[in-house]
Amino acid sequence: MSYYEIGTTYLKKGDYDQAIFYFNKALEIDPKFIGAYFNRGVAYFIKRQYSRAISDFNKALEIDPNNSDSYINRGTVYLNKGEYDQAISDLNKSLEINSKDSEAYFKRGLTYDKKGQYDQAISDYTKTIEIDPNDADAYCNRGSLYTKKKLYDQAIFDFDKTLEKDPKYVDAYYNRGTVYVKKGQYNQAISDFDKAIGMNPKDAEAYLMRGFVYSKREQYDQAISDFCRAIEINPRYALAYYHRGQSYYSRREYDKSLKDINKAIELGYRIPSEYFDQLRKASRREK
Repeated sequence: MSYYEIGTTYLKKGDYDQAIFYFNKALEIDPKFIGAYFNRGVAYFIKRQYSRAISDFNKALEIDPNNSDSYINRGTVYLNKGEYDQAISDLNKSLEINSKDSEAYFKRGLTYDKKGQYDQAISDYTKTIEIDPNDADAYCNRGSLYTKKKLYDQAIFDFDKTLEKDPKYVDAYYNRGTVYVKKGQYNQAISDFDKAIGMNPKDAEAYLMRGFVYSKREQYDQAISDFCRAIEINPRYALAYYHRGQSYYSRREYDKSLKDINKAIELGYRIPSEYFDQLRKASRREK
């Protein structure tokens, strides 16, 4: 096997230091070996050594200015660095070379998403789906943006499609559950949060949201149980303390409620002053 082939094998195995070592060896023999620069750039990217990754993709583009994948990868590095305009510039160049590259549309959609330009992001996710109708990530991301735009039926459609493509896509269950909450369809929401928790029992947010639904249905025992589980998973989860405090308040357990609200405040959650004053008065009456 050549040094390049050995490096590629290590890259696929996730041994990035060894991969880089053998790509270095390959480049000592052939300083214009574009594949070695490209794959070494991938290894540096995964190791979060972004400057080195950009340098390697720059070199690959010097050798072949029409390599659309190098533009995508360099754009992805810029995306991860939060340098969104540079990322979009590279992804635009990739699409000028290959207008049918679904990955470039998807990555540009991600970038627009990060910039808060949701309509452009939705357009790019839609283009991704047109090119690759089986892209579950594109459906899920577009559904999340429809949720932000309060287009709930379109969001549910996209999460349905996500799960049609990938029935184990846990984020789609969670995201669809949150939309059902917004629509007041609590049974469907609980069913989705059940599935999300079943797939990921360490998902504090899913426990929080299911607890929130139980509290809306005045099933305070179940709600408190879920908030407790969320706090076990993440002891600094201010929102879980706040909602558990509200459930204790609804059960007239004012001391427990005040303790949780104080903890939420300690962790940075902002409580309306009038609510906090009312709770302190109720706690004194309880004593």
